[in-house]
Amino acid sequence: MKSRFRMMARCSLITLLISSLLLPGFSISVSPESESVALEQESLQDLVSKRTVELVEKRTETSKVYELADGCQQVVISSSLVHYEDEFGMWQDIQPVLTDEANIGLTDVPLSKEVAQEARQIAQLNRQMELDKETGLLDRNRSAFRTLQTPFDLKINKVFTDGYSIGKGQDKLTLLPVGAESVKGTLLNASTVLYPNAWADTDVTLEVTRTGVKETITVHSPNAPSVFTYEVIGELTEQLTSGSLRILPAWLVDANGIKRSVSLKLRTENGQTYLDMTYDATTGLLIIHLLEKLC
Repeated sequence: MKSRFRMMARCSLITLLISSLLLPGFSISVSPESESVALEQESLQDLVSKRTVELVEKRTETSKVYELADGCQQVVISSSLVHYEDEFGMWQDIQPVLTDEANIGLTDVPLSKEVAQEARQIAQLNRQMELDKETGLLDRNRSAFRTLQTPFDLKINKVFTDGYSIGKGQDKLTLLPVGAESVKGTLLNASTVLYPNAWADTDVTLEVTRTGVKETITVHSPNAPSVFTYEVIGELTEQLTSGSLRILPAWLVDANGIKRSVSLKLRTENGQTYLDMTYDATTGLLIIHLLEKLC
């Protein structure tokens, strides 16, 4: 019995992936008997290529299980989310890409449970408009970009002043820019929307990530606002949390490459809630990063 246990133990291999903005990823492999601990830098694609079959039924929100060529199993645990739950309760690979609402229904993808009901309603509306020659297709100028394969529901409106919203379950936040221009956003890539001159001498990008949305505000001259304000729709605490949602601390990089913090403060005026982002505008070119993600 003892020898059988040892044989089974040797077939257990757990890999922990630690994500980093500076490194492509680390894998830590630990043998069952602590015979060796290997720390090596390699991509997830390199790790996957060494395996034969993924056991999809053993997926969790942050892990995958693979059956190796020798019959052993390897568990890969990530420090961040790797799967979302679809409308049928199955774990699917996160795809942080944006889809134009006018195109919803044209592609067949496993819909996240966070957006499935609304996505099907939009798809039905698109089909009705296609059949109605007088109405035509959904107006692409006023439609929004959506995520269909993430563990949250993200809506980024094409017109900047219409704002954007993120939700998970009953928790939802909407941010509406104040004093901004009604510029139309364009896709830089499958995950990022650019709003040029969203404020005076200021560009804004919104990028969907595996855990939420990242906003980058690029200031080009001293003529840009020194405070960027958003009206907040939804319950947001002084700690900038809303149930399972949170707004992370913002920071900036000045023209000299020095990283500094940015003040984020909530205030209430005439019954409305506002989020003010204030920074020191004396050093020229600034880049402000606001990351909103799931807890």
